[in-house]
Amino acid sequence: MNSTYPQFLHLANRARLDTGGVKRERHDREERGESGRNVRQRRAPRATMCAVATPKGGDTKTTSTSNIGVAWAKNNPAQRVLIIASDPCAGSAGGLATVGRQLFLGDSPPAHGLDELVRYLLDALENRPRRQFLDHLFVSRTKVENLDVMVAGRDLGSVKERMGHLRYGQNRLLKNSEHFQNLVNKYDAVFVDTEGVSADDSVLLRNVLFCCDKILVPMVPSTEESFSRVKELDNTLRQFRAELCNVEFATSLFFARVCNGGVGTAAQKELMNKVTRWARQSDIRVLNNTIPDDELVRASATVKFRPVVQWRPGSSPAAKQYLEVANVLARLWRL
Repeated sequence: MNSTYPQFLHLANRARLDTGGVKRERHDREERGESGRNVRQRRAPRATMCAVATPKGGDTKTTSTSNIGVAWAKNNPAQRVLIIASDPCAGSAGGLATVGRQLFLGDSPPAHGLDELVRYLLDALENRPRRQFLDHLFVSRTKVENLDVMVAGRDLGSVKERMGHLRYGQNRLLKNSEHFQNLVNKYDAVFVDTEGVSADDSVLLRNVLFCCDKILVPMVPSTEESFSRVKELDNTLRQFRAELCNVEFATSLFFARVCNGGVGTAAQKELMNKVTRWARQSDIRVLNNTIPDDELVRASATVKFRPVVQWRPGSSPAAKQYLEVANVLARLWRL
């Protein structure tokens, strides 16, 4: 594999964000114990939540989400991992459903998905009676130890429309939900497959991005459009940073599909060089990881979403690279 082309970019904002004079919220607080001494009480651990996002379809978001989720679970057996599908389009829902058929324990259908969870939250806001909120109604176990999946569900599109009709807090429905936060915080790492649209056009995508502290951007370096879409997403995240002054996004970008083991065509090489120059000008950390375009990544629709690290972990070049990407992310995120 040609290591001269940086295939994995880490867009980390090293500088502390300007909070406009507002002090950051402390994660610890001190209270006096029975002895009169100050006793520091820690909040419950918070899951690391990562959105796999790009404002363009066909950039292997679902493939990357499933593979990195499985790779993370394999690399970190002591951690619990959750994969969430938040794309209401049939492609993504079917994609993670295909992953589900490979990963779910037994032949039983998956639990209710994100659509039912969001419907529950919306009904609660409208004071409609709902049954008790139970995590197992929305999350399905998998054959991979400590890895669970939440599918999108068939009605996520209509539920998304209801979210857009909220007068207040429509972008923070998930972030402000104690039920949702308690569910995801039972895991150490959460990876969310998202829609291939602009955040300006999707209230659901904005909800996901507002919940996440990490953004992973897969990119197929084939056209100039893919690069412009990545820059568009970066600008969107910068706007979010300004709005959420107490959150520091750690954003990573990697080339999810490169022909011929990373060599690629002349056009791809030039595009990679352009991305590299842009990264350096933007103070972006460049890493050297690549996902080769082997037969598993570009397989037929019946198996394209099957996680390669699950069924060919030893012989697939793509599987080895997904495992390494998960390792790199764990080191960057200090998990």
